[in-house]
Amino acid sequence: MHKFHENRKYDKIPSMIQIRNTSRICLPVIFSLAVSLCVAGGNRPGRTQTINRLLERARQNIKKNKEETGLKLAMEARKMAVDQGETEKEAEACRFLAETWFDRDGNKALSFYNEEIHCRVKMGDKTGLAYCYNASGILLKRKGLYYDSLMDYYKSLRIAETIPDTKNRLRKISSAAYNIASLYDTFHFYHKSIHYYLLSLKCERQLNSRDGQYLVMSNMGITYRKLKEYGKAVSYTREALKFAKETGNTGEVIRITNNLAYFYLKAGKIKKSLALHQEALRLARTNHINEMLPYIYSGLGEIYFKLGKFKKALQNQKTALKLSKDDELRMLIYRNLTDVGLALHNLTDSTKYFQKYEKLMDKYYSPANFAKFETLMNAFEQDENDRQIQLLIKEKKIQRLWKNMLLTGLIAVLIFLLWMISRYRLKQQMNRELDQLARHDPLTGLSNRRDILEKLNIEYARCVRNQDSLTLCICDIDFFKSVNDSYGHQAGDYVLTRLAEIFRENLRETDISGRWGGEEFILVFSETDLTGAVDTVKKLKHRISETPFRFSGNKINVTLTFGIAQCNIGVSIDTCIRRADEALYRGKAAGRNQIVTA
Repeated sequence: MHKFHENRKYDKIPSMIQIRNTSRICLPVIFSLAVSLCVAGGNRPGRTQTINRLLERARQNIKKNKEETGLKLAMEARKMAVDQGETEKEAEACRFLAETWFDRDGNKALSFYNEEIHCRVKMGDKTGLAYCYNASGILLKRKGLYYDSLMDYYKSLRIAETIPDTKNRLRKISSAAYNIASLYDTFHFYHKSIHYYLLSLKCERQLNSRDGQYLVMSNMGITYRKLKEYGKAVSYTREALKFAKETGNTGEVIRITNNLAYFYLKAGKIKKSLALHQEALRLARTNHINEMLPYIYSGLGEIYFKLGKFKKALQNQKTALKLSKDDELRMLIYRNLTDVGLALHNLTDSTKYFQKYEKLMDKYYSPANFAKFETLMNAFEQDENDRQIQLLIKEKKIQRLWKNMLLTGLIAVLIFLLWMISRYRLKQQMNRELDQLARHDPLTGLSNRRDILEKLNIEYARCVRNQDSLTLCICDIDFFKSVNDSYGHQAGDYVLTRLAEIFRENLRETDISGRWGGEEFILVFSETDLTGAVDTVKKLKHRISETPFRFSGNKINVTLTFGIAQCNIGVSIDTCIRRADEALYRGKAAGRNQIVTA
């Protein structure tokens, strides 16, 4: 989850189309529609010209902010095209209607894109198809339908790869790859996200598009920041900022400046972060670019929280919340307001904001949604592997035919095939190693969220089958921000890795431990009821209290708060995780360093 304002790529859907309410259609317009209907009865060229005139008038009305009139004219053009079997004009009218409804009513826009897709299939128009699936994916993502969104992005990419025209092919591949990368980033598959961002950047460089390059590079910077690769994050973001300034796009300059400010905030460089946030705020106010204000105010709120100025932090976060219309940003603001409320000893507000944060988390990031998304991702990756295998087979057949024709290359063919097989096996081994790395947190070596959820589902199914007990615990390091602020991020990393060692040393081999995110860990106790889990956690808590945490000569006081829940048969894993998380929060509100059961 991040606080950045990220652009979405959909190949230049006109930004001028911002829908507003207008008055009813006047009598001259009704009269003109009647005339158009009469003209439509003529020959085919005449009907096509009538449809063209209707669409042109629709565009002119949109430019004049007469949206309702424009929509009526476009609908009339669409109906006429359908009646007369003018597939190309039907597609053109659907495109206009979809783009007009794009920011006003996503469901209507989707329905018109679906109709346009049928038209493009009939026409054999691969460029139009790739565009439609890409735009449809953006709308589905806005609705929180991530699985369906990713499916449409993949369709767009696959079709784009077959477009004959080089420029169109590169544009459509770049757009689809960019949006796939953005979606992977949302679900924390950061390395896969970087892979597709690099594909998009390669296309933009071939197209010599500076606009496209700074858009991709600025978002690559965000992903590298999440991977804690601050050098790459700053490098890509500075280059993106340079290109944005050269193109004179003030909105992008503000967005990228704000992103760079947040990188410095996470790297602990508070003064640089504050200066850049204030610069972004000045530019946004001066140029009346209000959509960036909630992101900037939220960042300022985090800075003041780190500086211990909790009232200023509260004021900025509330301002950001008031201006924000994006659920992803609201999640972060609610989480920040929870921490501010605890710092100000306002447990009522803190609880209220945490519940709102939790509600949005359940809506968009439930384990069920995560698993469904991952299933599609894995299917796509398998398809990629199958395509590579088929390509190798094809290349092998061509090489064999060539050598047979020459009658002199049998040995060379055998050597080539052995080399290809060894290369393929090496690739498979590398894929297995990469998969292993993708399932473990790079800092602590513990299972990451993806691996934990997979193991938890398997363990839950086994316990249900054998009528065994299963209990899980979510724990969180108390006052972890103060560790980073007082001793630096390296000290924070030391605490995380030392705790991981304690978990490995003191838990059974059958138990599962993992990093749930940030300073949170998750522990899964197989064949253990609630009482047994509490006893184990008490011993673990005592072990942590006896362990000296020293970094660069400084003694660090480390305590954890634990929330424990038993996964009863008939209760979903999602519910069990939520109950453990709620127990953890009650422990935080009660003063931390607690063990609380659901």
